[in-house]
Amino acid sequence: MNDLLVHALLFLVVAAVIVVCGAFYSETEDAPAFRLMPKRLLWLVGGCALLALILIVLEKTVARVG
Repeated sequence: MNDLLVHALLFLVVAAVIVVCGAFYSETEDAPAFRLMPKRLLWLVGGCALLALILIVLEKTVARVG
């Protein structure tokens, strides 16, 4: 398997665990927690992707070494 694919799958597993724990910790009932999980997962993955994109752009423009 490709390393990028393995890392992406591991990231999604860890992100899902973080979202599940956060959803059940913040909601008192199970039904609202289950409904919020896809939205929370999307926000977490989207935020991490945006952060990675910003860091890559900064690396290529500002932090050029050599």
